[in-house]
Amino acid sequence: MKYKIVFVCLVGIVFNYNLFCSIDDESSDLNKNSTLTESEDPYLVYNPEKFGIDENYIKRITRIKNLKTYNDEIDIHNITYNTNVSLRFPFTFIPFGGVNLGFNNTSHYGFRGFDIGFLYKMETLLRGTASFTTLNSFTSTGSFITFTQFDIYPDFSKDKKIKIYNNASIYTTAPQFSFLKDFHASSGGYIGRLFKRLKIDQTNYNKTGFSYGAGIEVVLPFKDIVSDTSIAVDYNFTDTILTDPYRIIYPADEKNIQKSELYINIMETLTFSMQKQDKALLLGEIVRVYGMASFPLLKDGFDRTPELNLKISNVYTKKIYKDFALKTRILGGLNFNSRENLSGDGMVRGLNKGDFTGFTYLLANIDLLLPMVNININSAADVVFRQKVNFIMYLALFIDGGIALNNDTLSINNCEFEYTNNYLKEYRLYFPDSDNYFNYSFTAGGGLRIYPYFLHFMVRLDIGINLLDTIIYKNAPHVELTISLNDVF
Repeated sequence: MKYKIVFVCLVGIVFNYNLFCSIDDESSDLNKNSTLTESEDPYLVYNPEKFGIDENYIKRITRIKNLKTYNDEIDIHNITYNTNVSLRFPFTFIPFGGVNLGFNNTSHYGFRGFDIGFLYKMETLLRGTASFTTLNSFTSTGSFITFTQFDIYPDFSKDKKIKIYNNASIYTTAPQFSFLKDFHASSGGYIGRLFKRLKIDQTNYNKTGFSYGAGIEVVLPFKDIVSDTSIAVDYNFTDTILTDPYRIIYPADEKNIQKSELYINIMETLTFSMQKQDKALLLGEIVRVYGMASFPLLKDGFDRTPELNLKISNVYTKKIYKDFALKTRILGGLNFNSRENLSGDGMVRGLNKGDFTGFTYLLANIDLLLPMVNININSAADVVFRQKVNFIMYLALFIDGGIALNNDTLSINNCEFEYTNNYLKEYRLYFPDSDNYFNYSFTAGGGLRIYPYFLHFMVRLDIGINLLDTIIYKNAPHVELTISLNDVF
């Protein structure tokens, strides 16, 4: 019901502002960044000046369509503009998150966790020279996060190709940790008992912190490659951990550690985008190269060393026949003094948490999208559209796989409390006289995708199966079910 209300409100907001004013110049700029013909575009008549929309705004919004917060818990959701809306209405509301369920041949099954959040962004403040973003997110297996960012496009920047930004966030795992304690307590609170009944995973450490970052984004003259350079300072304090979060009887070994850490992150991202929006999909190619160096300044009780993280990704989407489409992603990574959790939705679908980790890895995702239903809508919320707009429902078939080098002595995602799964440990291929070993994965599955023409979120249902469990290990396979408001990649 709540999503229906959000849908009706958004449709009303977006289309009530499409005023009766001709804009030949801006229309041509829009058409350069879209695969739609004029007969397919319901937004041909509107008033761009009312919202400060100009050529520079259009170019800026189409260079990078992903909204970054520089926080892995949030950015894994792949929060993306629908430029069918953004190019004409520069106030963006995007809900994100979903639920994740896992079932396997061990005693640990049920909800892998859930997350929910929203992002709101105002793009054309101060006559197009500034923008503001605010975001809140709650993840049952992560943190509660409040994030804000303020962007400035300086006057000396020709065509607004330079952006200077500042962001800050506050995060805590206190609610999730409290629910986990209630999970085990025989007389725990209502939410904890509910989580226990549903077998929802929660965070097993009580951590609170804040971060502040600043950066500059520059459009380079070669091929409009976007360079994003930033520096961030992060402080956090960990009070208590539960060393065995899945014990049946509470109190589990609750341990007061009273540790704090302060570290500085230096990040660089290069993005080359050749994507264009059509009725439902972002078609074309986008290449990203990402690097981050993390330096601990305060290690109060933590065995923390400098870390380096490098990633390169290529996402390509193509229509192969009418609305039939193929989406692919190649993702490679290299880490020093840390490793990454590559299991489950957003990485290799169909895996249990901690099944697939590594400090060096190469992943591939292939999605085949088969159109099932194409719904044309003439009006909604008492608003008559100028042209028909679409909801397209796809049947999705996917294959994911990867290979990685792993070492269990390394922390995962810069957190020494991350859960590590030792399932199928006997099948690891170790290097001689080393703690390093090969880790590999192969999964497949299917689901549904519903892409609306005029909203910033979609609906996705995926069911992924760990094929290695069945084919090689002859076990009952692990199955992952995901319901989400965001696309995988």
